[in-house]
Amino acid sequence: MTYQFEIGKCYFHLGYCDKNLSTPFVEPFFFLGKNLFAEGAGFSYFQGASAYLDGEKPNSFDDCEQKDVMLVGEDDLDTFVDWNGMLSELTENKKMQDQGHWFSEKRS
Repeated sequence: MTYQFEIGKCYFHLGYCDKNLSTPFVEPFFFLGKNLFAEGAGFSYFQGASAYLDGEKPNSFDDCEQKDVMLVGEDDLDTFVDWNGMLSELTENKKMQDQGHWFSEKRS
């Protein structure tokens, strides 16, 4: 699957703390681009919202960890969603739980 991310736009790292997918976590990140540094070729770069909004841009690959930059491989890009994706998934998850089902049942 090909993912389209817009540089400078906020996305949400959406994941779950448990195998039933009943306890979500959401973290805001900004998309910086892909293949920013030779050492991280093939990765997409997302920076934590606080660091991004404070203007802490990475100047090198070694700078990424200190500047709260996450390198994300192609296989994990589906964990980053926009506002609509976040609201849609969380709403669907809540409906399933209200009906006595786990969201993990849908994903299996």
